[in-house]
Amino acid sequence: MTNQINSPWISASCTWRKSSYSSSYGGACLEVTDLTSHIGIRDSKCDQGPALIASTTAWHIFLTFATGPAGTA
Repeated sequence: MTNQINSPWISASCTWRKSSYSSSYGGACLEVTDLTSHIGIRDSKCDQGPALIASTTAWHIFLTFATGPAGTA
């Protein structure tokens, strides 16, 4: 899926990837795109809506926390 957001951070050529936990039935799904030094994050149901921009460091910290062993976060 290509970008449709009008933002100086996100170019029209970026490609969004949907979470591997997403299904084709909708629900709470995220899409991410690599912006080199940052990560774009958006709601997959609202591809023209706002996107959250996080540094790659912050994204990796979040992923480590979110995928860590149960009960350790």
